[in-house]
Amino acid sequence: MNGPFAASGENRAEKAPSVAQAKLSPQRSGQDGSLALFDLDGTLTRGDTLFWWIAALIGRTRASAAFARAFGRLRKPDAMAADWRGRVKCAFLANVAGIEAGRAAQAGASVRETIRWRAPVVDALRAHAALGHRVVVITGAPSIYLPALLAHLPVDAILGAELEEADGRLTGRLLAPNPVRAAKRARLEAWIAAHGPFGERWGYGNAPHDLPMLTLVDHAIVIR
Repeated sequence: MNGPFAASGENRAEKAPSVAQAKLSPQRSGQDGSLALFDLDGTLTRGDTLFWWIAALIGRTRASAAFARAFGRLRKPDAMAADWRGRVKCAFLANVAGIEAGRAAQAGASVRETIRWRAPVVDALRAHAALGHRVVVITGAPSIYLPALLAHLPVDAILGAELEEADGRLTGRLLAPNPVRAAKRARLEAWIAAHGPFGERWGYGNAPHDLPMLTLVDHAIVIR
C-alpha cells in the first residue's frame, strides 16, 4: 500500500500491508498475536473529531463560540490537563454538561459522516484486520461517541478519554487526566499488560503527540 507514511525513531520507511497481502495462511490468521494500533484525530481522520461531536450536540454556531471561549482558559490550571491543549479541551468539554449520555453516544454517527477520513490509513486498518491482527484505536477523544463513529471499521478495542456521568447525563468533566502523549503511552502499556502478550506490533500516529506511544511498537508509522 502506498501512502504518506514515514517511520519515527530510526527514520526508516515502513510499508503498511496492502489489501493484496490479505490472503491469509493458517500461520497468518491472527495466530501470531500481531497488534495494530491506530490513533484517531489527525491519523485516521483529517482534523479533530471533538469539535464536530460537540457541534452535533449543541449546534455548530454555539460550538464555534464555545471553542473560542475555551482558549481563554489557556493558563488556568486544571488537574485533568498537562498542557495548554488539554486545558482548552477540558474547557470545551464543559459545554456538553447536562446532555443525555445515550444521545451523546449516538452523535458519533453524525461525526462519521462529517469528518474527512484519511483513505490510505483506513485501508491500512482494514488490511491489518484482514490479516487477523488485533486492531485497537487509542485516542484522546472521548470514548462515549467512538463506537458509533467507528462502526464502519473492523476495530477490536477502543481506548479513549472517559467522561463523567451523573444520573444518565454528562457532567462535562473527564474521569481521569487527558490521555495524550506520556499518559497515552502509560495507558497503552497497561492495556498490553492486561491483554497480551502480543507478537509483532504496528503503530500509526502523528507527531509529536503520538511519539511516546509509538516507542512501544516494532513498526512506527508517523502520518505527516
